[in-house]
Amino acid sequence: MKTGTSARRAYPEALHGAANSLLALGEAGQALEGFERALQLRPDYAEAWCARGSLLLRAQDFDEALASFQRALDVRSGYARAQL
Repeated sequence: MKTGTSARRAYPEALHGAANSLLALGEAGQALEGFERALQLRPDYAEAWCARGSLLLRAQDFDEALASFQRALDVRSGYARAQL
């Protein structure tokens, strides 16, 4: 079992994975909560910002989607998945 900082770093990835599973099951609201919890723990997590943006884009929340994609690019310059 991981302890200390390494455990806190791994937990956002688990939340991201669970959120993706919820999204695949059609649970967009719960998936969004999962992405947001992952981002609270690791604000520099470009993949989670991008996943959040994609979910919000599908929900036609364009302003928030764009903000999420921009944040992904802010934390990882040139991140191809976040480029529209």
